[in-house]
Amino acid sequence: MELPYSIVRNAVWIFLVFIVSSSFIVFFSSAAHEEYPFFSWALFQNAPQPVGHEDVIRFTHIDGRKLDEPVYTYDAAEVLGIVGRNQFIVWEQYLVAAITHKDAEAIRRHRLDFEKIINRPISYQLVTIEYDTIERWRTGAILSAEVIQSYTSGDGKH
Repeated sequence: MELPYSIVRNAVWIFLVFIVSSSFIVFFSSAAHEEYPFFSWALFQNAPQPVGHEDVIRFTHIDGRKLDEPVYTYDAAEVLGIVGRNQFIVWEQYLVAAITHKDAEAIRRHRLDFEKIINRPISYQLVTIEYDTIERWRTGAILSAEVIQSYTSGDGKH
């Protein structure tokens, strides 16, 4: 089924009128200011903070063996053989939020869910990491890590 020419022509005119009128409104209403996304350089003016902080989970033992270097959640999906990496990170965020808010019931519930996803004996820690934002993006380097809490799957604390 083909649309009649008059409908297509009218739709194109309506679209063009909308674009032109929107541009005039933006231009004349903000003569002293830039309006994103039309005339903004803000994306290029704002550099990231040099040091970032984040609460994350890192693994120290998997299947009863100590890891040479602790593995952070972003890299752990491959090490643990977990297919749903995004789901894994979402569960990490739930667990981190419960621990930082000191909600005992939520910690228990999210630990059980988190450990079910992994389905292997593990030891893990909640750590606050500090990193240079550019270096973390480039190389994954972390400046420091402070352990907040340590857990072992099936340790009876949940």
